Amino acid sequence: MGWEPIRTYVKPKKLYDFDFQKILVFSPSMGILIVQCRLEDEDEMLYKFRFDRDGLSVEDVTHWMQLPPPP
Repeated sequence: MGWEPIRTYVKPKKLYDFDFQKILVFSPSMGILIVQCRLEDEDEMLYKFRFDRDGLSVEDVTHWMQLPPPP
């Protein structure tokens, strides 16, 4: 389990799937974040990596990794 390019990430198929898995991502501008990917527009296939309950998202994600199992 290690860092993989973001193009290999399998994105959600359902619109606004709030139960979709959380992952670690790397953004050159923001560092390492725990995010949840959401499909926000089915017509344009618009996805956002949200890291905040207020809807803040990160745009320049380059890599991703599964979260480790909880202790």
